[in-house]
Amino acid sequence: SVFYEYGAFKDRLYIMASRGCPYKCTYCFNHNYQRLYKGKGNFVRFRKPEKVIDEVTHFKEKYPSIKEVFFYDDNFTLKKIWTLELCRQYKERVFDVYKMPFKCLVRADQIDIEIARALKESGCIYVDMGLESGDEYIRNEILKRNMMDDEIIKAANCFHEVGLDFTTLNMVGFPGETPEQMIKTITLNQKIKPTAALMTTFFPFPKTDLAERSVREGYINEKN
Repeated sequence: SVFYEYGAFKDRLYIMASRGCPYKCTYCFNHNYQRLYKGKGNFVRFRKPEKVIDEVTHFKEKYPSIKEVFFYDDNFTLKKIWTLELCRQYKERVFDVYKMPFKCLVRADQIDIEIARALKESGCIYVDMGLESGDEYIRNEILKRNMMDDEIIKAANCFHEVGLDFTTLNMVGFPGETPEQMIKTITLNQKIKPTAALMTTFFPFPKTDLAERSVREGYINEKN
């Protein structure tokens, strides 16, 4: 209620249905979090779909100005059976009742036509999908994304087939990255034709593996 009172949200509700990410992308904080919390319980946790929907409906009733939901989970489609059930309940209890759509973050190698269709039919109108680099060496050897071009292309084709808008998340400026490798990020986006493509410059967050590499290889130091 304090966030609402001071304008932190109005027409979009941000909510998390799960916590944690099992992947070890070198530019992201999650691989360091996994080390920090090792041996202290499950790092990736899923809430019961009905509890998530209870929360969504609670806030919609309390704040009628809310027009859409953004699920801010690192990987909304990480657990297929759970995702399908959450989509089913969202459609029945939220979209069919309030006509309130949602958006979410997905990972390409988790997308198949069944998931894409479930998202679309349950009221999802838009997803963000991390492409990061269009060069497989940068993506897999430097970033540790463990994802091939074919998987990204397949996911994009699924979204196009069901008519679901998607934005790709891209970065340039990685240690050792060449202009030619940066261009591959552009050309892969041109190939898969996202609704939009967000391009940012790599930022070396402290304590991440890629930041440490940037220090070792002389791209940054304590001063800069």
